[in-house]
Amino acid sequence: SYGIDGDEEDYGNLCPDYIIGPGTGVSAWMFGSEIAGDYWAERYFLDRVLENYGGSVYLIQGMHDWNVDPHMAVPTINLLKDNGIESKGLFGQWDHDYPDRAIQLDERSELGGRGGEAFPEMIRFDWMQDLLEWFDWYLKGEGRSPELHVEIQSNQGSWRIEDRYPASDTTELVMSLGTELERVSGGQNVLPDASTGPVYQSMPLTEDLYIQGMPRLHVEVSTTTVGGQLYALLEDCDGNNCIHIGHAIMDLRYHEGGEELSSTWAPIVGTITAKMEFFALDAEISEGHTIRLSLLSTGEDYLPASTSSIVTISEGEGSTLQLDIFNHEEKMYWEPPVCTHTVCTS
Repeated sequence: SYGIDGDEEDYGNLCPDYIIGPGTGVSAWMFGSEIAGDYWAERYFLDRVLENYGGSVYLIQGMHDWNVDPHMAVPTINLLKDNGIESKGLFGQWDHDYPDRAIQLDERSELGGRGGEAFPEMIRFDWMQDLLEWFDWYLKGEGRSPELHVEIQSNQGSWRIEDRYPASDTTELVMSLGTELERVSGGQNVLPDASTGPVYQSMPLTEDLYIQGMPRLHVEVSTTTVGGQLYALLEDCDGNNCIHIGHAIMDLRYHEGGEELSSTWAPIVGTITAKMEFFALDAEISEGHTIRLSLLSTGEDYLPASTSSIVTISEGEGSTLQLDIFNHEEKMYWEPPVCTHTVCTS
């Protein structure tokens, strides 16, 4: 990694940051902050873009790209728009692939969940033409002014147009742990073993549910030490057949949210509210299905916390899942050019 691949050209690629970068990551994992320097802070430039940039931005983002996570684009697209920067978004259910790579995206769709149900509608052979017209307009002054909207695809494949994303015309659906979300397995303790924790599930939905944006999970907890970590997995379940629609993870040293270490607390006797935020998602959950929320110490390929702790979940009004839902009948849906590759038509 970092430009070192085992050949004789490696020596020409070496620079101090190859050592400082990984070292900063290790120290941040251990101490919960960038105590070893400002390696990441000096590379953060969004604030300077919002203040100084005079150009345009076309963001293309895979909603299941866990290399360049969706939080790189959402809600960045709205920040750009709010600061007068002409911006457009193309957000599909891809992973770390180009939107027109039919074979690779077909192979990934077989995994189930994680946007895979959006195949083959996720294939966008028109994306490069759209980008060319964008550059022609902004760099050459040729053609016509692009539409400055967001094209967003749901996990079930449908494409729609939003003025901004997340949209501003959503309704918040709040579900409490222990009531609307009933604990169906596990105890209230999350152990630092990546496999032990409570599972909550809703009653079968009485109508289709359309979710967008960044759901929140505010959960009241106590810990055995000043530390710990929570991983939240959100699933759409048809009986026992469940698919991943989103996840969130939090180092409890940041329980108040944001980028700065939160106030400390008294282990065992004290409680804190972990204000977790899911990575951006866009999901359709059918009538009769249920929403499942599982809490663990870690998941996916995230590291376990350096401050491992038993985390006890307090159920009730202080622990809620908050979903931003919308009326699909009020939205503008459209069908992009259809994929004619053999993997799309077979």
